[in-house]
Amino acid sequence: MAILLWLRITLSYCVLGALIATLGSAYFQEIHKPLTASVMLLSLLIGVFFAERVRKTQGLHTYKKALQAQKHLQY
Repeated sequence: MAILLWLRITLSYCVLGALIATLGSAYFQEIHKPLTASVMLLSLLIGVFFAERVRKTQGLHTYKKALQAQKHLQY
């Protein structure tokens, strides 16, 4: 189960990288493969960095409990 949480943290940054790559391609009105690959690789590395930081500082189990304890605002 810990690996799934680690992947969720990492892949959340990859989704942000994909969004940035998509917006960049829309701005330039063409697909720049090196730019897209660079953004995706950078977002993957950032995701791995933050996932490892969470794992080493507070632990994935504690992080999962903290996520579950958050109360979402209801309107």
